Amino acid sequence: VDDWINGTNKTGKNESLTKIGDPRKGEISDAGFTSAIPLKETREHVQKVLGAAASIPPGATISSISRMPFWNKMSPQDQSSAIDKMSALYDMRASAGRVALQSKMQDDLALLEAGKNVSPITPEAWASTLPVQATPAERMQLEQTFRHYQQAMSLQPVYQSIVQGTPQQGLAAVQALQPQESAPDFKYQQELYATAQA
Repeated sequence: VDDWINGTNKTGKNESLTKIGDPRKGEISDAGFTSAIPLKETREHVQKVLGAAASIPPGATISSISRMPFWNKMSPQDQSSAIDKMSALYDMRASAGRVALQSKMQDDLALLEAGKNVSPITPEAWASTLPVQATPAERMQLEQTFRHYQQAMSLQPVYQSIVQGTPQQGLAAVQALQPQESAPDFKYQQELYATAQA
């Protein structure tokens, strides 16, 4: 992953010397970083991050730190630093989980379009991957990503009719997808409709 961050080829996996930037320094978003590097490299990075994140003790929470005997002896700056470090560890683990769920989302959408049964990601599973230190704009983007996924998954019966039904049933199912202009997320629903028409 360092090769992709720095634009080097020490591992032999970045022959083009592509420099993506470092998400830890804010040079690129986590989502932008993971989508810019090849899938194999992304999976290896996720496994590495999950391995490191697994070392966080299950009972270690931000509130549990403040109950430790040493907490009151720390300066406010040290307390803030400790909370920031714990938040960063949780965000690292959440980021790895989010990448895995985003990969499942892509697989689910492909299965959906093929008319197959999909077991959708639950809102609870998605919420567990949201970063603690996200900006309001990042949170809104992540919520929109999941809302669009849920909208697509709600169309399973329609896609199954298109793929498995008669041509008339498929045509009726596609026409039923056409959104009203006043619909929330009209643009995204229009994209779903266009995909179903194709």
